[in-house]
Amino acid sequence: MLYKKLFVPFDGTPHAKDAMKLAAAMVADDPEAEIIFYRVVAGISDAAMADAGLLEQYAAVRKAECDEIEATIRASIAELIPDAPNPITVDVSYAPSPVDGILAKAEEVGAEAIVMGARGKNMSEGAVGSACFGVIRSAKIPVTVVK
Repeated sequence: MLYKKLFVPFDGTPHAKDAMKLAAAMVADDPEAEIIFYRVVAGISDAAMADAGLLEQYAAVRKAECDEIEATIRASIAELIPDAPNPITVDVSYAPSPVDGILAKAEEVGAEAIVMGARGKNMSEGAVGSACFGVIRSAKIPVTVVK
């Protein structure tokens, strides 16, 4: 297989669900290839919250939000790719922007390619949405867009 570690930003939209299915199909012939599903929550990063002395105060709220999002992603995995033979990781974290979070996490986990859905709600970014446009523009690894 071409990739051993795919990174899939997942926001629950129909396009993201299509990206989930495509990523699973891309590595289905290699049960050792890993798929990482990731949701970035736009907001103040944990590091910035810690620097401001607010991380402990909001830790329970942030953890509850991340746990709820992770459960939603896992439900989509169970529904859409229940028989995927690959190791699957789900991660949720805060970042100042979706693009920053996606690119930083993809690099952190050593992803070899990104597979993501594109909504394309406005024409300023063309046929893809702003997060997808930003990832395509700035990623150092291949990006496959599902529309």
